[in-house]
Amino acid sequence: MISSSLRSLDAEVAEFVMGYEVEKLEEFPDYIGRSNLGGPAFILPDYSRDIASAWEVFEKLQDTAEQKYSLEPGWEVRSNLWITATVRDTLIISEAPTAPLAICLAALKVAGRDINKHKSLT
Repeated sequence: MISSSLRSLDAEVAEFVMGYEVEKLEEFPDYIGRSNLGGPAFILPDYSRDIASAWEVFEKLQDTAEQKYSLEPGWEVRSNLWITATVRDTLIISEAPTAPLAICLAALKVAGRDINKHKSLT
């Protein structure tokens, strides 16, 4: 079973990074998204668990930014993956046990979101 906190993170990424309208329906056990321009609803991708989906998040940042972001993966002593992004000369560092999670957390930081509520995931 997928952690509800991971799906909550995916929903936040979808809304604040990807620009989707997001809702959780009572009759459906998952989050759905919809383009701000309308269109059909869809189940949100697993941004925090799937590297292909997480890479879409990073590409979205590059496509919508006036300045390009840099991405530098590496390993820390504790074997956590870390991602750095440079935004307007500010270094943003995200650390997580997997690349998709690290990318999502970095993207939320870039979007100005407080990621402390997701601390238990790392």
